[in-house]
Parts: sequence; C-alpha cells; structure tokens
Amino acid sequence: MSLTIVKPITVTEAMLTSSIAETDYAAWNAGTAYTVGQRVIRTTTHKIYERLVAGTTATAPESDTTNWLEISATNRWKMFDTVSSTQSTNTGSIVVTVVPGQVVNSLALLNVIATSVRIKMTDPTDGIVYDKTTAMQAPPEEATYWSYFFDPINDKTVVTALDLPTYGSASIEITITA
Repeated sequence: MSLTIVKPITVTEAMLTSSIAETDYAAWNAGTAYTVGQRVIRTTTHKIYERLVAGTTATAPESDTTNWLEISATNRWKMFDTVSSTQSTNTGSIVVTVVPGQVVNSLALLNVIATSVRIKMTDPTDGIVYDKTTAMQAPPEEATYWSYFFDPINDKTVVTALDLPTYGSASIEITITA
C-alpha cells in the first residue's frame, strides 16, 4: 500500500461546464426586502446565504455578516468546495467538464453515490487520451446463490484516477450516473 497525495486545483467558472443549474434559490437583489430565514444565492460567489434580520440592504450578503449568514456552496459548486461531506445532486446523471489549463495527472472523487462514474480526458490535438468507467457496486465476494441474494451490496464511494496522461490543454469530462 502506498500514499498518494493529489494536489487540489481551484476550479473557476471559466474552467467549468456542468449539467447542474445554479438555481438553488432566487438570486440576491439589493432592492428586495427579505424576511428572517429567507435564502438567496450569489452566483458571483457560488454561495447560499440566509437572512438573519428582516429588511433591505444594498450590501451584498458576502460583505454583510450582520444581516446574512453563509450556509454553503450552491449545489452546482458543492463538489468543488473543500468539505468532503457535501454533495452536488441531480436527477439522473451529472456531467461535468473541467478544462484546467494545466497538467492534471490525477483525480479523486469522494463521497460519491452512483452506479457508475466515467472519466474521459480529451486533448484538442490527440483526441480522447483517457476513458475509464468505474462501476460503483462491487459484486459479492463469494459467487454463491446465498451471497447473491442475501449478502449486503458493497457500494464504492471513492473513485480515483491516478494514471491520467500529462496533457496541459486537455479537458476532463466526468459523468456520474445514478
């Protein structure tokens, strides 16, 4: 067994294409009077905020901690926050394409609930240079009728790709199928 450290990169809007819309709540509006407990999103910060004091303020929630509480990243961006217990969710599948603009030779997905995960890397010159699908349900350890029907299903929740080829301009498409 060996230890592999995967250095994280910061994913920006310019790098990301996602099948998840950023529509968790209505977008914050400086002219709207909000009630206590009302939630809004800020697409500039990709965060959800909750109103603490009823009223209207012209100061954006991320700069107004007296009136607003940051709750979490929006659903679209939860997969990129630094909290491993948060999850982006979607009905059906999730398709995310990241164009990092630098060499990325490894990838880790944590806390995944799915039936399969496909990682495809495409270089603009060489085409598809990596394409791997991982089944997230492991078969029973014993191949008997008893184990097939009565043993628990062992779901995987982590996917790693530590063997991505080193291309500096490739895009990485991840398809998570429910």
